[in-house]
Amino acid sequence: MRGARFNVDRMAAAAGTGLINAVDLTDYLVMRGVPFREAHSIVGRLVLYCVERGKEFRDLTLDELRAVSPKFGADVLPALEPAAGLKRRTIPGAASPASVRRQIAKAKRILEREA
Repeated sequence: MRGARFNVDRMAAAAGTGLINAVDLTDYLVMRGVPFREAHSIVGRLVLYCVERGKEFRDLTLDELRAVSPKFGADVLPALEPAAGLKRRTIPGAASPASVRRQIAKAKRILEREA
């Protein structure tokens, strides 16, 4: 790991590709009071919409999202940012920046004991 190098810009660009925000969109709808089953169905329709048109979630406009469901508010677009989704995942072992920093610190302590 000492020689590992990370291209942060490339990683950030890759995080915003594909339809990886499906969980974030489902969570968003559930937090707005939509039952999970319905939220899952709405997001499934959005996935199909994107696949058929060669789009990604981040390419969608608010009007496109609302055409699938009026449950989407203006606050949905920032929720699609990869960083927003990561920040919400705060349980132990999750991918939030704070959780990752804790895991790195833990790994360093373990490696120091074994050295």
